[in-house]
Amino acid sequence: VTVMAIYYHSPITDNGIDYNGDGEIDEKWTYVNHMISKSEVDRNFDGKVDFIQLFDRKGLIKSASADEDFNGIFETDIFYDDGNPVLQKSDSSGDGFKDYRINFKYGVVDTIIFINPVTKKASKIQHFGPIKLKSSEVDTNDDGILDTLYEYDSIEEIAMKSSE
Repeated sequence: VTVMAIYYHSPITDNGIDYNGDGEIDEKWTYVNHMISKSEVDRNFDGKVDFIQLFDRKGLIKSASADEDFNGIFETDIFYDDGNPVLQKSDSSGDGFKDYRINFKYGVVDTIIFINPVTKKASKIQHFGPIKLKSSEVDTNDDGILDTLYEYDSIEEIAMKSSE
């Protein structure tokens, strides 16, 4: 009886999970040939999907899309290789241009690139080491050339600045 009560009161079903216990599925799973192919998540529990993951035939995630500000528009796309993120592109201004990019190395943030929507060139590139920001290159006059280098110390304060 106890096992049956636990089973029937579990937030997990065959096709999803109810994270907040409100009776609505917050993460829905879609299967093709008994393998997961898609996951749709309502992260803020408003009844609308705001994160979608797509999986390959082996069940590894291959891409994801996210509505980061919960306005109904999916402004972020994430691409994966062997289950690890390799690239994230986001539209931070809502103009349709993906102006914020994160490159991952072995699933860890390697660089963040801010793209100028007018010139389509990098206006800032942040380089990360293990866990922390190491350095950044900045285009200080919007000419499309990264002209200033900042190096950061162990608490990400500017340790050195050099300009070209």
